[in-house]
Amino acid sequence: MATFYTCMRCSNEGVRICTGCNGHFCQRDFLIHRQILAKEFENIKLQGNKLIEQITKLNQPNKVQQSLVSEIQKWHDTTVDRTRRAAIKVRDEVNTMIQQNIVNIKKGLTELDQELIESFGSDRIMEENIEQLREKIRRLRSDFEKSCDPASIVVNVEPSTRIDWNHVIHVEDKSSGRKVDVSCLSANINCPWKGPQYQLGTHLTTCAFEPLRLKMDEIKVANKELMDKNDQCHETINHEQAKIVKLKKKLEKRKNQVKALKSQIQSQNNQIKTLQNQIREEQNKTKPLQSQIGAQNIRIKSQENQIKMFQDQIGKEQNTTKPPHSQVVMQNDRIETPNNQIKEKEKEKEKEKENVPPTQKISTPSGLQYVPPEFLSGKQDIDSGYSKDMAHVYYMGKTVDGALTMSFKSIGGGYGKDAMNVYYMGKQIQGAITVSFESLGGGYARDTSSVYYLDSKVDGANPWAFQSIGGGYGKDASQFYYMGKPTNGVNPWLFQSLEGSYGKNTPVFF
Repeated sequence: MATFYTCMRCSNEGVRICTGCNGHFCQRDFLIHRQILAKEFENIKLQGNKLIEQITKLNQPNKVQQSLVSEIQKWHDTTVDRTRRAAIKVRDEVNTMIQQNIVNIKKGLTELDQELIESFGSDRIMEENIEQLREKIRRLRSDFEKSCDPASIVVNVEPSTRIDWNHVIHVEDKSSGRKVDVSCLSANINCPWKGPQYQLGTHLTTCAFEPLRLKMDEIKVANKELMDKNDQCHETINHEQAKIVKLKKKLEKRKNQVKALKSQIQSQNNQIKTLQNQIREEQNKTKPLQSQIGAQNIRIKSQENQIKMFQDQIGKEQNTTKPPHSQVVMQNDRIETPNNQIKEKEKEKEKEKENVPPTQKISTPSGLQYVPPEFLSGKQDIDSGYSKDMAHVYYMGKTVDGALTMSFKSIGGGYGKDAMNVYYMGKQIQGAITVSFESLGGGYARDTSSVYYLDSKVDGANPWAFQSIGGGYGKDASQFYYMGKPTNGVNPWLFQSLEGSYGKNTPVFF
């Protein structure tokens, strides 16, 4: 059977239990009970806040406390100011002392310099004077070294550990006539003494802890200096480590550069080896050519000997086939007649030049020069079918495109050139070198790089050794050519051109 509980405030059934008081309440009284507990908790909270306000007001400084703290602060400021002034005074004295030493040394050097000048000027230098000057220099050097030595000037500082700061400033309660007890200066190292301020001095004379305190203070000062030095060393180490890191980075960069250079050198070495192998291969290829050249030289020498033999035979044949004297005289007369005619024509031209009107003469730096009438009329014949006027160059009456009138000239054989190009029968020859181009006759021409037949290059011909031998024939040191084409089976050293288009290569005729 279930247990029945009644409400503690009414006779109804208690369905709710308060865990704080273990009482049973009905639903309505349980809510009332919780409200009563909340009001009591709120009252306790208000009492706590009032107590906090009272304590806070008690801790606020009053006028007496402010006056005492102000007096202590004034003593602190005065003591710090006197210490600062004393430090400034000593620092100024140190600077003045150092500057005075430097001034004295400079003054001594100036006097020494003046004395040296006077001694050299008077030309009265003696051993005693030299020794005195040496002594002055030693003295000045010694003074200078002393002024640079930090130990030469000592700053005397009274250690703060010797000052009885508890005696310098202390506090006592005069309102009650009771003096405040003070602790021993060695209380931090477990000295148990406490007493009035006026008894502290007597106690310190017999305190067993006082010598230990002084020694410990000295150790603390030394330890502080060591710690400062240690901090400086750490800063130096950090700075040096930063430098080391930078140097390592630079070293790594240099290593990479060295690696790159090594790879480049290796690549270049490989290229050099490849080129050396190619050179060896070319040398091996040229060995047969050298042997062929040697054999060719031997052939050339033998052919030269044959040529000499043939020349000797030809000389003998010429002597045996020499024409009669009468035929030679007749031939000379035939040759002399055209020469006389040419001379008469030249004389007639000279007379015509003397009789020309002024309009057919032009002024040049060398004086008045004769100008052919045909040039003044607009066109002048040059040679080999070329002519020109003031504006154009012509070949067989047709304009030569691109030719420069002022520098154009005919070089024979149908060839002409100006300052820029070379022409054959009025057509430009591509690639020809104007400066070195010359006509060799027989349809051949050359410059420093090629040989030409008419307006085409002769393939394989050597321009330095090439000769035109007439009749469309030409040769260089190793090849024979006919009309610009190489001809096999013909020795260029033995070939002779004959009349017409014939030639002979002993003993074969062509």
